[in-house]
Amino acid sequence: MDVALLVFIAAALTFAGPSCFVVAAEHVANDEPPHTEMCVDHPGNDRKMFTLQDANMTLCYEACEADSHCVGWVYMPPNCTFAGVPHGKANCWLKGGWGSPRPRSDCCRDSGKVRDAPPSQNRPTIYNPFPSCNSGDTSVSVSIDPTNVTHAVNPLYKGCHLDLGYSHQPQALYSQMVYSASYELGDPTQEWDTKSNPDGVGWVPYIGTSDAKGGMSFDSSTTLTNHSTLHLSKSDTGEGVYGVANRGLGHEGLVFQANKSYEGYVIVRSSSAATVTVQIVDRSVNPPKELASQDLQLAAGDWTKLPFTLTPMASTDCVGIEPGSDPTVGCPVYNNTYSPSARMSDLKAHICVKCGGQFVVGVRKGAINLGFSFLQPGAWGRLGNLSVLSSGVKLMQDMGITAIRQGGSFSKQENYFWKHWMPLQPSEMPSVVWKDDIETGWGPFHLIDMCNALDIEPVVTTFAVPVEPEDMADFVEYTYGNASTKWGKMRIDAGHPEPYRWHFIELGNEQYNRYMFVDQVKAMETRAEMLGMAKFFYYLFPGSGGSGINASDAERAKALDLGNHLVFDIHDGAGGAVGATQAILQKFPTWGTANAETNCGDHTVHRMLQEAQDLVSFFSANIPQLHFRAGSFCVERSGYQEGGLNDQGISFYLPNMTWLQPPGYVHKMITESFFSRAVASELTGCSNSCGATPCATAHVQVSDDGKNVSVFFINMTPDKVSLTLKISDHWTPSTSKVQAMQIHSPDLQLSNTPGNPTAVSPELVAYDIGEAVQIPAQSFTIFMLAGSS
Repeated sequence: MDVALLVFIAAALTFAGPSCFVVAAEHVANDEPPHTEMCVDHPGNDRKMFTLQDANMTLCYEACEADSHCVGWVYMPPNCTFAGVPHGKANCWLKGGWGSPRPRSDCCRDSGKVRDAPPSQNRPTIYNPFPSCNSGDTSVSVSIDPTNVTHAVNPLYKGCHLDLGYSHQPQALYSQMVYSASYELGDPTQEWDTKSNPDGVGWVPYIGTSDAKGGMSFDSSTTLTNHSTLHLSKSDTGEGVYGVANRGLGHEGLVFQANKSYEGYVIVRSSSAATVTVQIVDRSVNPPKELASQDLQLAAGDWTKLPFTLTPMASTDCVGIEPGSDPTVGCPVYNNTYSPSARMSDLKAHICVKCGGQFVVGVRKGAINLGFSFLQPGAWGRLGNLSVLSSGVKLMQDMGITAIRQGGSFSKQENYFWKHWMPLQPSEMPSVVWKDDIETGWGPFHLIDMCNALDIEPVVTTFAVPVEPEDMADFVEYTYGNASTKWGKMRIDAGHPEPYRWHFIELGNEQYNRYMFVDQVKAMETRAEMLGMAKFFYYLFPGSGGSGINASDAERAKALDLGNHLVFDIHDGAGGAVGATQAILQKFPTWGTANAETNCGDHTVHRMLQEAQDLVSFFSANIPQLHFRAGSFCVERSGYQEGGLNDQGISFYLPNMTWLQPPGYVHKMITESFFSRAVASELTGCSNSCGATPCATAHVQVSDDGKNVSVFFINMTPDKVSLTLKISDHWTPSTSKVQAMQIHSPDLQLSNTPGNPTAVSPELVAYDIGEAVQIPAQSFTIFMLAGSS
């Protein structure tokens, strides 16, 4: 995903500057806000985007005025058409900067500047989605008939989005502890500056004892799969180890647990016999303390993989440090490397840490070239035999994640082509991480393996523009073919006898796969038919900046007769994909849609309410062609926010802990009360106006046996609401005294910090639904009822 907030509809629209032609631009007669430029757009610098329930540009102006980091606003009236798809409602963009004016002859844009520049980023103010809740009747009733099932609820709406373009994200899941394992971040012998390069180079020189002497150089003439390697030599004089130390992401340091095993391997070569030493060292004490060490004997010859196991005698931990206080630690949230408009939604959840552990690879005797290093927890800290952290798995399970879409702008790079990530044959050397320049080492097959083990639906995104259609057909055969097929046999011979199970694949990301998409789908579907899997897969059209699928491609796609297995990808701001789907299906009634990114740039209470409202809108919509929703992002590293506006992890992690943010708790609450059948319900009352946002939202689900009901209720207002549940005579609760899960906060900008990771979290509340109950302001409540018809 690009750093700017990108939203596109019908797999085509980017809000940085979409093409739009009008059906009938409906400008409602309102008083114009100050400094309004009618029929003028200011593309770029998007901060927030949202749909307006009322066609009133003043609501857009007020939202910008309430957000101290908003420079100006752009309003789009109803009935503008995105890429040939009518969009019935008005929309608003808040701008973090003010681009050049672009007159619109179709009058699909109006705009206005509010202030010259955002203030300093000491305490950012996020957009309050309820800028002016007018006083009114705050009594609400929800009528429920648990016996009237209206539609099935798709559990894949409870998904999330993982973007490898932000290198910190997969580190929450990938068990590899070494960062820049093959020196892809640069020469470890060179000094690095934490401000301009917070990642560092991954490694730093290490001398085990004061009299250990040797030499170190970055060797571009001795390469391993096209990567330079590190030449290390130890002189005959002096004791100890001469080598390099790795401290993980941003040189923050590693966390080790006492008496727990850690395993891995190094790939090295030497022209003569040498002794390679691997160690776990605690750098928090002076002098550094060796916690575990193993000598590995290397014979003269070509590249060799040397496995090892280390069990530290003591643990290492982390301490918080002031931003910029230690030049050896990168902490990019605070280093001002981003543009002033790249605001984080809440700095309090981001801290800088320094951890004691480091992994050392050195030479005790002789000279070597070090090509690659791998270190991970033993089986105790992983998911089965996979290179997946159990701590990251627990995050996904706690939130009840049902689908993970792994995609973003990184997949536009040729090095993310799926064939570069195929697990190699056992006799080949070494790991697929070397075939690309992505330092995380986590690829599409890691995702599929993890999702298959957890019963999560993987959504694969791969480099596809341009890729020959038969190369994409090979992916189908490689993942599902048996030993009688060329590519299936390659997978089996590589040690993966079971198929890589998937259904959804996106052929590119936020780009018009102009020349290949239809041909790629045709080739993949032909190969699927050969495997007896016709119409089993779903193919996401990745869209393009500013232009939708053209008429020729649309006709060619229609001829494939795949129905809703052809899918338009919608990227939005955590709200509006249901409406976008309805508009798309008016134009392309046989296609499907998916909401593969929700880029709202937020992880606070504001996002909690937004996430709850959007999930409820998905659950309530009876649109079988809307295949999945992926909330952005699955996880984010505290203190290492690379994306500016895209500070939107629904869960967070540090080297020594993981925790949920308020929107992550929304997912957890829903998971613990979810049923797959929606029932008839109607919300009435709550006449007070909250700008573009409904003051309350409700949704009801019932269990398969009809004996349990979950009532989801969202109070979006800053006021208490009096709620009455009116249950049909066809269904009788076993008692009026019920339990409810509830999460709320009076502060929209509150988040869960490392020091208080449950500040905003659900609690169980007892209610008597025989009478009106009081629902707190800015809350999400799930009533859990038992009864019978």
